[in-house]
Amino acid sequence: MKPLQTENSSWRKVLTLAVGLACTLDVAAQNFNVKGSVTDQNGEPIIGATIMEEGTKNGVVTDIDGHFTLPVTSAKSRIRVTYIGYKTQEIPVAGKSDFNVKLQEDAANLDEVVVVGYGTMDKKELTSAVSHVSSKNFTQ
Repeated sequence: MKPLQTENSSWRKVLTLAVGLACTLDVAAQNFNVKGSVTDQNGEPIIGATIMEEGTKNGVVTDIDGHFTLPVTSAKSRIRVTYIGYKTQEIPVAGKSDFNVKLQEDAANLDEVVVVGYGTMDKKELTSAVSHVSSKNFTQ
């Protein structure tokens, strides 16, 4: 009877090790970095574009060269690239780790945004007067 118990104990150890290893691989697969650059139609880098993973709060902003690195939760995630005055792009990660995103201008929506202090508001949300300041006013 004792050899049978030892054999059963060995199988438990092997099974426990296999389950532990499988869980470790699953956790490691969840960490996936996406990197790339964001440019305009002329190939110029866009500084400060926002890259967000859809369905999460994961997000980064492009650096001075338009580059970004974003850790996503899955290789099947989708990323959203936005910048004021440009059309938003939603891109499936699909297991890729390197992206070169080219944003298209969206001049139609640019007229509706007003810069207010440190933030922005839509014209329809304002209840006070809006003044326009041009570069001529600064040279006087």
